[in-house]
Amino acid sequence: MKDFLELKHFEEFNNSKVHKSLKLTSKDDSKIPAEYMTQLKTRVIDFDDVKKFYLQKYEICEDNAKSVDALYKLDDRICMTEFKNGDFTSGEIVEKALSSAMMFMDITGCSLSEFRKKSLFVLVYNKDEKRVESRQLSAYYKSKQSRGRYSIFRLDHLWDFCFSEVKEIEKQEFDQSKYAKNIIAY
Repeated sequence: MKDFLELKHFEEFNNSKVHKSLKLTSKDDSKIPAEYMTQLKTRVIDFDDVKKFYLQKYEICEDNAKSVDALYKLDDRICMTEFKNGDFTSGEIVEKALSSAMMFMDITGCSLSEFRKKSLFVLVYNKDEKRVESRQLSAYYKSKQSRGRYSIFRLDHLWDFCFSEVKEIEKQEFDQSKYAKNIIAY
């Protein structure tokens, strides 16, 4: 069995059409002019494109699956990242995370237990567009200080079921975070 962390072994990830800069995967076309959630030019996998190729291969309608924006290696783990520049629901994010994880596991042949050990999910959001209640932020910062787990957007149930870690990061903090600085580029 191929090592699922070695993405170069899988044609869906080795296709040059899916390799883009992190900046391009963070593009928000709904704004005029378009806005970017990061300026980093590190090469990653555009998972939206992987989803398109995957669904075409199995002749599945594109509306049947959602996908995260970017996939990359971070140290010795797989990181799935979703950029949200506007309003969203936790249900939308959970659907994207789970659907992407299922496609990844099908492509690579790894089991859920293998994936869970070596994966993380990062949500990058724009705090100017997505209002967060002060009590939610207070609970988040308290849990951060005590190294506890707390999800502002109720993504906690993804943790330990599907991902070894779930992180929510404000757009302004992302580029300086370890989740952006430690990317292993393609």
